[in-house]
Amino acid sequence: MDSSRRDFPDVQRLSRRAALRLLGTTPLLAALPACSEAQAEEPTDDGGVAPGVRLGPWPSSPEATRMKLWCEGVPGCVTTATVTDQSTGSISTVIFDATTTNLHIASLENLTPGTSYSFRVIDAEGHEHLGSFRTLPLASGIVELAIGADIHPWSKPYTVFDRIREAAPHVYLGLGDQMYADVDPGMPTPPTPDGYAAVYYDTWNDSALRGCWANVPAVLVWDDHEIWNDYDGSFGRDRFPAAQVTYRQFQRSRQESTTPWTILPVGPAEVFILDTRTSRDANGAPDGPTKSMLGTVQFDAVTQWLASSTAKVRIVASPTPFCAYATTGHDAWAFGFASERDRLFAAIAASDPSTVVLVSGDQHWPGVFRHTLPGGATVYELMATPVAAFFRPPPSMVGADALYVGANHVGYGSLVVDGRAPSTKVDYRWIDASGATRYSLAIL
Repeated sequence: MDSSRRDFPDVQRLSRRAALRLLGTTPLLAALPACSEAQAEEPTDDGGVAPGVRLGPWPSSPEATRMKLWCEGVPGCVTTATVTDQSTGSISTVIFDATTTNLHIASLENLTPGTSYSFRVIDAEGHEHLGSFRTLPLASGIVELAIGADIHPWSKPYTVFDRIREAAPHVYLGLGDQMYADVDPGMPTPPTPDGYAAVYYDTWNDSALRGCWANVPAVLVWDDHEIWNDYDGSFGRDRFPAAQVTYRQFQRSRQESTTPWTILPVGPAEVFILDTRTSRDANGAPDGPTKSMLGTVQFDAVTQWLASSTAKVRIVASPTPFCAYATTGHDAWAFGFASERDRLFAAIAASDPSTVVLVSGDQHWPGVFRHTLPGGATVYELMATPVAAFFRPPPSMVGADALYVGANHVGYGSLVVDGRAPSTKVDYRWIDASGATRYSLAIL
């Protein structure tokens, strides 16, 4: 999408301090012993920031019997966490291990599936950090996913995250553009880890986001703006290494993996989270059977997963939309990578499409679409965007395959999968910043 637009409604410009930091004229936050001026005004509980702690402690890598807490800050900023099982009242203590000089991770084991927990962390400065999470259910249970995309710093405050926190889903699935490295083309982010880290800090410096991610495990994937607008490897290659190392540093939301994609079991469902940037061919290259957004290895992985996964519901999550109404040109599946999209749709058609749901982001307007697959079966695409960013106009003309097209409101998608007998149910709602449901669909 074109982030050079200047028709953003109700935006807030970056502070002078943030602007100077992006230009490299102030020290990077990671080098400071305390938080920035803006962060110092944040609360010190429910995910807020205290001296020495810049991000977290936040739950991550969700499973039915395991969870991790991660914190990013100066060495030794946190050491232990007290964790309480809300169903029994039992209390345990876990220790943070410093995997790097500034990243601290505590592993929680032997948890009870589908159970609420709270945690309390006292940092090295004596400040309290509170949070909570729900472990994932078993396959016979009910799981709720909050789905969103696009977090732009000029759209603060991110009030939708308050609504997500209130709903207390098991997982927040963030489908790309968790920050905008190209937030201001006139003030480019330096192509260094420090330059990219500064943008993450500024973008995520919002009390609603921090409070939500302290209480809802976030599983995040990158898209183009974590590198540069419409990044496809044909330009800005000097940016990719810094963007990638910083993405891996901050998006500590999934299990460690040697693959850029993620397979996430979530009780009765399983999610294959596509990486649509790392192996992408140039957007402008001629479309055809050899052009790929995923790369051969990832495409084979997702098609093998479709053929072998026994989950009651299989969710294919793509930061890039599949629908024919995307307004981002060759960057989207339908216009730049239609051949590979058709091959993916054929693989879905061959593997019980009634159990497959597509979710996507990117467009800054929400939508629900029904795709007809080879052979006549259908599959739904739930495009949940923007959660915290400016609006872009949706297309004025759509066909009968577009079941819902929204405009001019932020929000998130709530996807509930009920795996209880006798049959699986899947329900979707698009919820705005006030908590109102603007669209609902019973998928199964």
